Amino acid sequence: MVSNQFISTLLTLILAGLLLLAYPYFHSQAPFLQQHFKSYASLPSFLDNSTGSLLAADSLLYRDSVALGKILNTDSINATPKAYQVPNLASLSDYSGNFALQNFLEALQGGDHQIRVAYYGDSSIEGDLISQTVRDSLQRKFGGSGIGFMPIVSKTNGFRRSIRHYYSDNWYHCYIGRSNSKSKKRGISGEYFLTYSEIQIDTIKGDSLRADSIVITPPDQNYWISYRPTKLYPGTGTFPSARLFYGTPNYNDSLQVKGPVGQVRMSQTGTEQNYPLHYRNLVNELILSDSAVSKLRLQFDTPPSLPLYGLSLESHEGVIVDNFSSRGNLGPGLKYISKSVLQEFQNLLDYDLIVLQFGLNVTNPTLTDLSWYERDMVQTIEHYQEAFPNTSILIIGPSDKASKLGGKMRTDPSVPLINLALQRVAIKTQVAFFSLYEAMGGEGSMVDWVERKRPRLANFDYTHFNFKGAEIAGNYVFHYLMQALSEYEGGRPKAEEVSLH
Repeated sequence: MVSNQFISTLLTLILAGLLLLAYPYFHSQAPFLQQHFKSYASLPSFLDNSTGSLLAADSLLYRDSVALGKILNTDSINATPKAYQVPNLASLSDYSGNFALQNFLEALQGGDHQIRVAYYGDSSIEGDLISQTVRDSLQRKFGGSGIGFMPIVSKTNGFRRSIRHYYSDNWYHCYIGRSNSKSKKRGISGEYFLTYSEIQIDTIKGDSLRADSIVITPPDQNYWISYRPTKLYPGTGTFPSARLFYGTPNYNDSLQVKGPVGQVRMSQTGTEQNYPLHYRNLVNELILSDSAVSKLRLQFDTPPSLPLYGLSLESHEGVIVDNFSSRGNLGPGLKYISKSVLQEFQNLLDYDLIVLQFGLNVTNPTLTDLSWYERDMVQTIEHYQEAFPNTSILIIGPSDKASKLGGKMRTDPSVPLINLALQRVAIKTQVAFFSLYEAMGGEGSMVDWVERKRPRLANFDYTHFNFKGAEIAGNYVFHYLMQALSEYEGGRPKAEEVSLH
């Protein structure tokens, strides 16, 4: 009897140990675990003296403006540059990577055609903050009008000032940080939208779309969205043209039929028109209007399995800047947008520049080891380089952020470390880098922007800009781009030589 109990206990302990050893692998392979739970180093990493100290996580991975001390194995990243030699500068702070903006700068010089920018970021750019100033400044100088890509629904429609966005409240919204069905692909923004409401009966998977979920179509079946321009900027007064982007339905869906997969009804001033939705590719396009409209309303009659991605409200020439904000995203969440979907969007939208502004959600005063973040961000950049081989990429480091340390609001000590880590990522991947932290004034600047600047430039969370502060930050980005253009026009920028230590 005692012997059986001992054997049972021993087997249980062995099984638990094996699960503990295997968990980091399962964590790295499962988006749900990455989005909701922390990981830790596997046994070999504990035994490796080069591994950094364990960091405590005080929140979920995608909780806004809170760092997760996620520990991964410190596998070395191949630092061999793709196109340029990288031996010695005195300091990493001397690296900007302006040479990597060549394709974008050539596009700015190229004349009457569309120049497109994808501006990705976390909550620091929500509501079109920062990007709306970059858009307006570029459009004033190089032409163009329209707001660019718009989602079907948005968490920030209530305070976004560059467009008026309304919608029915019955949409299903899958965003970065929310598990998605494997049968449905995320769009260019990392999101998709469905015409159904869901009651979940699976408490383990949370909000993932499972076959055992109960799907209920609301009685009115009235799914609609509406966009209206604003006069805040010269380029946002009308919608020069409109395109709708959507995916392909689930082939196992019993609602699927041959021919059109639903339809959309467009209402504009005094007119209505129905458009059938045909699908041939992972990403499909419907031209709704090829001439300027003052407002737009769409009503959808589509099956629950058809992912809708959003609209582009744009001019055919000049600069278009798309705001892709994802609250709580550290940056590597973008890897969950499949390369094939990104490539198909590139065929339709033709981006010249991709901006990645992340890092605020990594901050933690106790953070010392950022090797895991460098590795994940290098993989993210390489993912986008493979999908957009002829597109310039710019990393923007996080703004300053203050925390209460020793009873006083001070710069979170992890901010300059994150800034440096992202600069190292830029060097390893040979993309451009701009330090918003240094542009603000470096250490103590967020406290200054909140407590001493008048008018005040940031909110009392000591993390996010208000509208005025975001405008100033957007101008920093614009002037950085114009400085790069000036250097380019004065002679082709050469690769900057930097050694990584």
